[in-house]
Amino acid sequence: MSVPSVVVAFLAAAAVVVGGCVPDRPDRSGTSVEGARQPAGATDCSAIFAQLVARGGGARMAVPFRPLRVPVGDIGDWMVGTPRHVLHIEDGQPTTRCGKAGAWSIAVADALTATATASEVPSFTDADLRAAVERHPSGVAIYLWSPHMPLSVDGYSELREAAEARGLGVVPLLFAESDLDFARREAARAGMPESALLTVASAELILRDAQLHAPSVVVFRGRRASSVLPGYRNAEGYGRWLAEVAHLF
Repeated sequence: MSVPSVVVAFLAAAAVVVGGCVPDRPDRSGTSVEGARQPAGATDCSAIFAQLVARGGGARMAVPFRPLRVPVGDIGDWMVGTPRHVLHIEDGQPTTRCGKAGAWSIAVADALTATATASEVPSFTDADLRAAVERHPSGVAIYLWSPHMPLSVDGYSELREAAEARGLGVVPLLFAESDLDFARREAARAGMPESALLTVASAELILRDAQLHAPSVVVFRGRRASSVLPGYRNAEGYGRWLAEVAHLF
């Protein structure tokens, strides 16, 4: 299976996990949830899940068995779960921390494992994302684009203009299932860098819904991240949005 196909599979799994437009707590703070340190395979999820509810905003958890997804620790480190089952996802590798796997967690684990092992198409991992964030201490905008969506090609230069005016880097990444030959031509036409032909294998980006639309933008600074911004904007529009998320910087 190619990486784009795997990403589509993961998106389908993530759609089960997500149930909304942003993570239950978009920002991570400090260290990982304490319960993540208990041995894998524990049967009681109450302690871990209580911490996830506290970190993720308890009022939003009124829907029974809706999986919580909370970023913890460093980029690429997440806890996803319900009162019956909690997964700890680190660098794309899922580990059961407690409970018994259900349909949603099996789908996520299978898709993450396939993403980690597929290598037919160059991809962008959580490690690559951390490296990009480190290269841009003032902030970096991750831009998901597709050659099949003309406005997402045009939007790259608009975002770059707005971001560079604010001292931010821009990293374009290729949307899943794009035609690679077409993407190469469009990337060259738009003056995109080599990263524009990497497909996403970063759990951090996928769990933040970065691939649910082309184009989409997520801005990172250190461990902090904006919510995803879907859809085309001109430079002025991107500039207004960047001003709204300036608290990150």
